[in-house]
Amino acid sequence: MRQWTAAKRENPGRAAVLPHGNFYELFYDDAVTAAGGCKWTLDGARPGAGAADVRGAYHAVESYLTRLLRKGYRIALCDQMEDPKLTKKDRPA
Repeated sequence: MRQWTAAKRENPGRAAVLPHGNFYELFYDDAVTAAGGCKWTLDGARPGAGAADVRGAYHAVESYLTRLLRKGYRIALCDQMEDPKLTKKDRPA
């Protein structure tokens, strides 16, 4: 969530889209926006984060983002900050 917070601070007014494994994810109001614009299923809350989120498959992200852009939404497409192979699987909350 630190990366999401930093992306939102650096890109006000844009939906922050973050990679996570084989998906791209959006949180909070960005998730609500994407759920409506891309017809993604909005999850109620992520365990431990307390945030609404949506996920879109990595291979289809271009079509999802195109839909949002055509609807007039602004997007900040983020990149993963660390090598996922080097991260710990179980991090303390």
